[in-house]
Amino acid sequence: MAGLGACRPVGTSEAVRPAPEAAAPAPAAVAPPPPASPGPSDSGSEPAACPDDRRQTALDAVNLIRTDRGLVALRPEARLQEAARTHARDLAEHGLRGHEGSDGSSPPERATAAGYPWILVGENVARGYASPSAVVSGWMASPPHRDNILTADYREVGVAWAEGPSTPNPVWVLVLGRRRAAPEGPPGCVGDPPQSGSDGGGS
Repeated sequence: MAGLGACRPVGTSEAVRPAPEAAAPAPAAVAPPPPASPGPSDSGSEPAACPDDRRQTALDAVNLIRTDRGLVALRPEARLQEAARTHARDLAEHGLRGHEGSDGSSPPERATAAGYPWILVGENVARGYASPSAVVSGWMASPPHRDNILTADYREVGVAWAEGPSTPNPVWVLVLGRRRAAPEGPPGCVGDPPQSGSDGGGS
């Protein structure tokens, strides 16, 4: 079973594609098209310089989609990465889905706990997608998740996946954010050291 969830900057919208025998708890998401291998990123960085990593492959696919539409490529950000990792592990370990953590936390609360001074934050989650290309295709086939990926105001991102005892395929979490003065320049790679930039203000 593959499932999706999107938390947008205001409110929460969830879309789930249930197993045939399960009742849909929310409007069913459109089944994603066959996974397509993401092409080279046009984000201004050299993909070959980044580690061959599931997280990086997912980010490259997201940034290719954004830059093809004239949007700014998202820069990996260590604190958003921590927020994504925390939620992915929590969902996998507890067999949960959606945006509420086992401690009741929300995406903005997890970003704040990780030290990210956000002025805008959103989150996509997914369960049951075996590869980065499959999960990004699934998100793009679901309007709330597509809207998150194509929101022009986002500048930074964290992406994570985790497996647990009840998750034969990974749980994926994409946390998107913006702070008052994010650093400019090439996006860099997932796992790079934090970049300097003014963190004045935020929530």
